[in-house]
Amino acid sequence: VVSHACHAMWDFPGNVHIPVIMISQASGRMLVAASGEKFAIDITAVEANAWNTLDSLQELDRDDWPADSAERAAWFRELIRAHHPESPQGSWERWRFLRKVV
Repeated sequence: VVSHACHAMWDFPGNVHIPVIMISQASGRMLVAASGEKFAIDITAVEANAWNTLDSLQELDRDDWPADSAERAAWFRELIRAHHPESPQGSWERWRFLRKVV
């Protein structure tokens, strides 16, 4: 658990916060044994620049989007290509965020 003081220390304007935990393999085995449940470990690279790009979309005004509908569609297709979970560098977290913001 991260204390509020510790969190505030790193809470700079514009920072993207990605909740994550890391446990040892031994702790993972203990969790499985104690709960009787299986856990899936999903290794994903944290892409801070990708998150920053998405975060900046929240600040866009209507006038910031391309006026031409073809340009808007091309820009949106590029966002989809970069963040869709089925793309090599995509993730479901960023995809969900993109769908909320745009």
